[in-house]
Amino acid sequence: MNGGRRRARIVTLPEFRETDRGALAVAACGAQVPFTVRRAFTIYDLPQDAERGGHAHHLCEQFVQCAAGTVELMAEDAAGTQSFRIGRPHTALYVPPLTWLSLTPVEPGTVIVVLASDDFDEADYIRDRAAFQALIKAPRR
Repeated sequence: MNGGRRRARIVTLPEFRETDRGALAVAACGAQVPFTVRRAFTIYDLPQDAERGGHAHHLCEQFVQCAAGTVELMAEDAAGTQSFRIGRPHTALYVPPLTWLSLTPVEPGTVIVVLASDDFDEADYIRDRAAFQALIKAPRR
């Protein structure tokens, strides 16, 4: 059991398609993104099989989309490890706080867009995996 904590999960975004105009996927705060976005960043020009992420956050929530290509994601929390693969712009991964996340592009040209609930704050990062695992195994107060 994860003590009532939220887990990483796939979110399917509403998609609107028109034969002559293409497709549009919508990620609205509240409806699909369960937080107000304070920061967005894009990860691109990745060597194939290069790992990104490799950390967790104390408080920051993230919403990860793959705008192009395909990415494999590994999310670890107090309940265990989950693996995901996203490769369509209308599919995203919600990542709650206290979730160790690693991202690995599967194909060349992969572009990852991340929406974050907070501004960058180095103090919010947990970069030591052993310290993270000890933290998530500690009893909640």
